Amino acid sequence: MRLSNLYRTTLLWERRKTLLSLSLFLLLATPAFAQKPTFTVGWSIYAGWTPYHYLAKSGILKKWADKYGITIKVQRFDYAPSLDAFVSRNIDACTMTNMEALDMPAASGVPTTVVIIGDYSNGNDALLVRNGLQMKDLPRKCFWLRRPSRSTSSTAL
Repeated sequence: MRLSNLYRTTLLWERRKTLLSLSLFLLLATPAFAQKPTFTVGWSIYAGWTPYHYLAKSGILKKWADKYGITIKVQRFDYAPSLDAFVSRNIDACTMTNMEALDMPAASGVPTTVVIIGDYSNGNDALLVRNGLQMKDLPRKCFWLRRPSRSTSSTAL
């Protein structure tokens, strides 16, 4: 009878050690099985921002994301909706003009950091006029400012 009790005690102890080892393994291994952090970058059609589309389609972005153990999604928007998605925190990053980067997120209390200045305007802006007006004709003229949507073009004057 004694041998039988010793056998049961040993078997019970071995099961406890196995269960404890398995529990410890699962506790320590859980981060290894966790999903990679995912980030979504919103972009809109503009010459300076099309590289985001190319990076996503060519696999370059995935290569770098894999290197750092993250997932990066690139999502195309119309311009104003991309700003809305960023301000409402539906996306993690967004291509936008410097003026909007300083204005909209801050006004909504969204902390923002400029990571990449991907493009800048160096004489690309224009003032559209009628009736052959020239720059010399513009002083003392009244201008009507059209605001089709939130855009830097509506505040350039």
